[in-house]
Amino acid sequence: MALGDVGLAASARPIPAGQDVLGPTTCFRDAVGPFRRRDDHVHLIPGVFANPYLIVDPDGLTLIDTGLPGSEKKILKYIAGIGKSPRDLKRIIITHADGDHYGSLNALKAASGARVFASAKEAEAMAAGKSSRQLKPGNLFTKIFFALLAPLFKAPPTAVDEVIAEGQTLPALGGLR
Repeated sequence: MALGDVGLAASARPIPAGQDVLGPTTCFRDAVGPFRRRDDHVHLIPGVFANPYLIVDPDGLTLIDTGLPGSEKKILKYIAGIGKSPRDLKRIIITHADGDHYGSLNALKAASGARVFASAKEAEAMAAGKSSRQLKPGNLFTKIFFALLAPLFKAPPTAVDEVIAEGQTLPALGGLR
């Protein structure tokens, strides 16, 4: 399937086949293994901090991460731009519980009714509205920088519908592991 066949917005960046799109350091990778682009059904949503990905399957859409609070507007606009509606979003997978990865989750879940998936460690942190890991700035400048930006990365408490475990197959791309 060509990118144009799914109405991919011109500003989206294609992901080279076989490229590891989640990176080597995510908690999600540790929980469920690597995720690689298989075909043109994977979209990188442009202009949203933390690089959310949208998977287009015949049974609906799967979103990986939601960006900072307020990012839902860009994500929903992108979904509309490929000819889909918020109700087409069936699943949201959170890679790790930082505010830039689940900050817009509550708004997107309310707009779509999507089920939310995360590992147990991430689900526990999200339920408390916290990050699952503590950033450790190394010097005074970085400490001040992080302290100033911390409010931007604050996410509200959020419930996860399904806790995922290592080796579990998710219903996206014909079986995402």
